Amino acid sequence: NLTMATIKLTPSQKNLIIEKFKDYSLECTSEYLIFRCKTPDYELSIYENNKGEHFKMTIKTEKIVEFCRDFEILDEQIQEKKTSTNTNEGFICFDKQIGSDEVGFGDFFGPIVVVATYVDKNTLSLIEEYGINDSKKISDAKILDFVPKIISKIDYSLLIVDNIKLNQLFDKGYNLNQIKSILHNRALNNIYTKHIGVKNVFIDQFTSPNSYYKYNAFEEDNIPTITFKTHAESLYPSVALASCIARYYFLIKNKEVSEKYGMEIPFGASKKVDEFAKKFIDKFGETELKNNVKTKFKNYQNLLNS
Repeated sequence: NLTMATIKLTPSQKNLIIEKFKDYSLECTSEYLIFRCKTPDYELSIYENNKGEHFKMTIKTEKIVEFCRDFEILDEQIQEKKTSTNTNEGFICFDKQIGSDEVGFGDFFGPIVVVATYVDKNTLSLIEEYGINDSKKISDAKILDFVPKIISKIDYSLLIVDNIKLNQLFDKGYNLNQIKSILHNRALNNIYTKHIGVKNVFIDQFTSPNSYYKYNAFEEDNIPTITFKTHAESLYPSVALASCIARYYFLIKNKEVSEKYGMEIPFGASKKVDEFAKKFIDKFGETELKNNVKTKFKNYQNLLNS
């Protein structure tokens, strides 16, 4: 269930949260907003009161209990809490459209996968038939089952960046949002050039439109208008479909790497993943680990320093 909560934070909790999620930070757009971010599991904003005495956080997540436990947030710190059993509030646009989404930016192991899809009446009937919505609300088993059945009927653009290439981009000074912006732009353009004139083009917003266009200043761009929305995968069928196809290819790639090393590669970037990474180093060495993880993640620095 999706929970929306307002929580009063201590200064130390505020610092821990910012440190933990700094790689996912988004631009702050108001005077008292000091940090905001979006990860695969959490969307949160932290505010400072005008005297700087305490901090308030708003959060949207399906993992509120886990979050509060991780940061030792007490029940009395939760000022407001609202839970919705219907995490998908329904699509709001059914016209011809193009949308993009990505998978893998929150995972220490595994590639980055960005997909853009074109949706028309025929695609909408498939989306309805298979009950497609945001991939985070569908089990991996279901995605592995239905995506192969429909993939040949979908017009989509697929971009996969492995961690060797990603780390090279980090070394050249690219940040995560910059890489994400360029990949989304290329995927969307690949589809748009085949469907010139489509008025509805959607992105699940991860940075401000200004930053997105700044990052793509030297990229090819034929799309007149893009709509940026948080939780776009719950609002637009093209983004929902893109999220499912991206998840499918991410799972396939992850399985290939698991089979290559004879170890099941975990998802995410938790302590459990750190423990797995130590075993991976013991078995295959630091160079092999570096080729399979995102070196920009705090996990990597912690491993080297441990």
